[in-house]
Amino acid sequence: MKVIARLIFVAALLAALCSAQTRITGYGNLGAGFSRGLGFNTGDFALDGGANFYHDKYFGEGELGWDSADLTLFRDGKTLRAHGLFMYQAKEHWRFGGGLHYSRVLGEPNDRLSQYWPVAAAMYERRRFRIDNEYLFSVGSHLMTGPLADMRVRIRKNVYFRERFGLFFYHDRGLVASPLFRGGEADFGIMYVFHERPEVQ
Repeated sequence: MKVIARLIFVAALLAALCSAQTRITGYGNLGAGFSRGLGFNTGDFALDGGANFYHDKYFGEGELGWDSADLTLFRDGKTLRAHGLFMYQAKEHWRFGGGLHYSRVLGEPNDRLSQYWPVAAAMYERRRFRIDNEYLFSVGSHLMTGPLADMRVRIRKNVYFRERFGLFFYHDRGLVASPLFRGGEADFGIMYVFHERPEVQ
């Protein structure tokens, strides 16, 4: 839970330091999807909320999310997620940067896949379309790494279609004979953006 508190602190600090030229947009997302591997082979529901900060050529994002892990909502495997990104606009429609991703399976205090991932990211954004391409780098004794993409398309005022998909490879570095597993996930949802920026309309 410390990482969540830190992300909230950073978001509050950024907001406090903002000038009148800084734009802040908040959003909420409700979706459903499926995963294979990673201990799960089923559909799930997802609920997310976050905020974007725009200041000159700098961009920041903080998000907190929850996955049900299955379609019943109440069984084991529910996952809490959080991430923070900081990026710089190097070209007209491209931003580059990185951040930190965190995930924890609730109810599993010894779950070895619960950890932090440093993230490298490249984002393309043009009016109603945005795609954030990330790569999660593994740390610690348990290898888990892979690409993650987050696509958003505006379908009407303040409303977006959102699709996230990822492919992950993982194994235990401490075991010489540990096999390399592969897992994937995909979520599809509807996002509502508060205080939408004028340039995307």
